[in-house]
Formats: sequence, C-alpha cells, structure tokens
Amino acid sequence: MIAKTCRVTFLALTLVFLAGFFTACSTETANKIFDISSITSFRDIPGVTNEEIAAIEALQALRQSFSFGTMLTTEAFILPDGSTVGFLANFTKLLSDLFGIPFILEFHQLDSLRSGLLGGTIDFSGNLTPTPERRQFLFMSYPIAARSLGILTYGDSIIIKNESDLSGLRIGFFENTITPQFVMNAYPELSFEMVFVSGTPEAAAMLESGLIDAFILDAVNFPSFADNPRIRSKEIFPLVFTPVSMTTSNPQLEPIISVVSKYIAAGGFIKLHELYKAGNFEFSRFMLSKKFTDEERAFLDGLAGQKVPIALEADIYPISFFNENEKEFQGISVDVLAQISAFTGLEFKVVNDKNTTWVEILEMLRTGEAAVVSKLVITEERKNYRNL
Repeated sequence: MIAKTCRVTFLALTLVFLAGFFTACSTETANKIFDISSITSFRDIPGVTNEEIAAIEALQALRQSFSFGTMLTTEAFILPDGSTVGFLANFTKLLSDLFGIPFILEFHQLDSLRSGLLGGTIDFSGNLTPTPERRQFLFMSYPIAARSLGILTYGDSIIIKNESDLSGLRIGFFENTITPQFVMNAYPELSFEMVFVSGTPEAAAMLESGLIDAFILDAVNFPSFADNPRIRSKEIFPLVFTPVSMTTSNPQLEPIISVVSKYIAAGGFIKLHELYKAGNFEFSRFMLSKKFTDEERAFLDGLAGQKVPIALEADIYPISFFNENEKEFQGISVDVLAQISAFTGLEFKVVNDKNTTWVEILEMLRTGEAAVVSKLVITEERKNYRNL
C-alpha cells in the first residue's frame, strides 16, 4: 500500500536552504532576511538588477505563459474535480504572482519530463537535485524543497525494516539520478547490486517480476506506483534529505532562475516552507478522503452545516483541561478534534462548562446531549449507550 507523503521538517528544509545560501551568495545578502510577504513583484526582490528586470520584461512581452513540468507526486496531484493542488501548485501560483505571467503545471512521466526539459519543450521543472555537474548545462536555483527517500517492494517476499536489510539485495534506481550517491554517502556500510531503470512502468514491472528486490526513490514519487496495490512503500532513510531546485535548460530563462534564487535568499525559504506545509496537508486530506466508504461520505455530508456536540473534562491534563488563563478547554482531545475538523470539515461545539461534573458528562453522553466525550473507559454497561 502506498504510504502518505513524506513529512519535511522545517529544520531539515531550512538547513538545506541555508547551506545553499551561505556557500553561494554573499553574507550581506544572506543577512538581509526580512518580511518576505512585503514582496509582491520580482522588481521588489533585494538584489535584482536592472539587466534582470529588462530581460524578464522582454520575456513578458514575448510569452503568454511558462510551462512547469512535474511527475505525479505528493507535491503535485489532481483532485477528483480536476483541480491541481500540492506544493508545486502553490509554488507556481507564487511564481505567477511574482512575475506577472502564468506558470502552468504540466504532468509527465520521468523520461518525457527529462527529455522535455533538456530539449526546451518544457520551460521549468522542480524535480532535479542541484550538482556542480548539472550546473554546467542547466540553470538551477537555490533549493525550493528537500525530500526524504523511500523504498518500494512487491508483496511480502521482501521485508525491509531498516536500511541494513538492503545489503545483498538487487536495488533499482532511476537512471541519471544521484540518489545512489546520496544513499552510499549516508550509509557507506551498505553493499547491494544497483539496477538502473528508465521510468516508472519499467520499475513497477521489474518489482513485480522479481528482477529487482526493491526500488529506492524520492518518497514524494510514491503516488506514481499507487495503481498497483501489491507495491508497498516505506520511508527508511532518516539521514538522507535530497534538495531539489527550480531548473531550466533555456539560457533565455536564466534571469528568472537568478531572481528566484535572490527571492529565496531574501527570506523566501520561509514562504516556501509554508507552501510545502500547506501542500502536505492537502495531500493528507486527499488520501483520507479516498479511504472513506460511500456510507461514510454520506454520513459526513449529512452533518454539513451542523455542529457535533462534545463534552470535555476540565481536569485530566494533558488529555483535556480548562486553561484558566486563556479561558478555554485545551489538551490532546481538543487538538485531535481540531485536526478532524481540518481534514473533514466536521464542526464541533462544547456543550458543558468547566464546572460540569463527570457524572453529569456521563449522563449527557448516555442521553445523546453529547455525542463525544474527551475520555471514557469502555465497560459492558456503557456499551449499551447509543453513542458507543
């Protein structure tokens, strides 16, 4: 079963960005991090030159849009209504606003994405890790995101609990990637046979046939294998995060890459982290909705516009308690219900106050005045309550 999106921590993402800043840009520029939300146009980005402004204005006169290629990933995916969401959808919206010209997200398979980017039929992508070798023929921004690595296996024939279980296996990788280098740099004690494949269909076929025991890739690419329920995924490399850059092969588009790097250096990495966090949430909500049965969807739809009554205890910290300073109920139960609201749209209302006794709360549950309570030990008698 395909796992949920990788959780890119703020610390890991920031470290990747800052490493790029302080090795590639001046200390003066790096120290001038300010309120990035004040920037509404590329012209306002600190350090942008008159030459860059003129070059981008010339592009605006020539082009009606730019293409931004990606694979189907946790960073860019399509909802049932046809809308495109995720981090890269958020990022291209930011680019469109900054540069005053639409950046259109396009979905490709890996081979067509690479050939299109190198051939110039795709203007930009955000799927390549910057390296000195690639910078010789590609124009690459400072990192826009950092990804964890994951592993795919087929069925139950191979069990991977941690990275040491990879030794002695035949491991597949996408060709022309630097993923093997990242793995071996972080885990030099591992020894396995490397098998390189050209794209997703070939990787899936080789897993199913047993020609490879496992396949290592960026965890954001798990959804590309979601059509095969026998392919299982797991994130097992806690020491590896791979940065990816906004990239083009077209020298005429290099000013946009340069200005995006200046935006990131000015504090834009904070904005990108916010966009990534929002994209992760969108993907988690999407995956949860796919798990609902028709009956469960109908139940949620039937509660639209209503508020589910809940009763919270005031003195069982940290599960549920009344904060006298902030005059509200808080705790784990409250946080869990807030997440349920965010993911499903369900609304809740507290129907008791801080002085309500446990006996009164239990009676509210028994009669249906409260549909949910913050904590309850199940007994045979309570199993007869209509809400349990």
